[in-house]
Amino acid sequence: MATTAPAKVKPKFDAKEASERLHNAIEGTRTEEQVLIDVLTAANSEERTELKYTYKILYEKNLVDAIAGDKFHLGDYQKACIGLLKSQPDFDAECARFALSNAPSIDENALIDVICSSGTEEIVAMTEAYNKLYERNLEEDVKNGTEGDLQKVLMALLKQVGQTERSWISRLLKPMQLNCMVTEK
Repeated sequence: MATTAPAKVKPKFDAKEASERLHNAIEGTRTEEQVLIDVLTAANSEERTELKYTYKILYEKNLVDAIAGDKFHLGDYQKACIGLLKSQPDFDAECARFALSNAPSIDENALIDVICSSGTEEIVAMTEAYNKLYERNLEEDVKNGTEGDLQKVLMALLKQVGQTERSWISRLLKPMQLNCMVTEK
């Protein structure tokens, strides 16, 4: 008979202690990468938001700016650390913008990933973040950056905002003349 180890209980998150660890790791003569990795990946999104706020209060400096100012670690490591500190809508908006920024040869796979993996609420939040961050309209950028069937699918997903999942599915299936019984709530 196999025995299983008891599940580990995650210790209560302490934003002040985490802020102090990050500050000491960043402000030293050399950034301690493992401390940043340990602290940022151990916290969930809500805890990282609390961490940013606490860091700002304690050190009168934005945590993202502190990490961005790290002259020893530029590139992907730094981008990943900063990415962990972004809200999900902002991060998704940035991914969408990056995917669309190389028009006419956009990164279709990245665009598919960020839009198709999102639910209605996430699409609403991402669209609002995109429009605010870039002062551009996500729906228009997708429409202008894509074509054919990909454009139809992505536009249908973006237009679903404010509608139920079943409603947009029935709209997609209707042009295909499929006799499906999808009822709306």
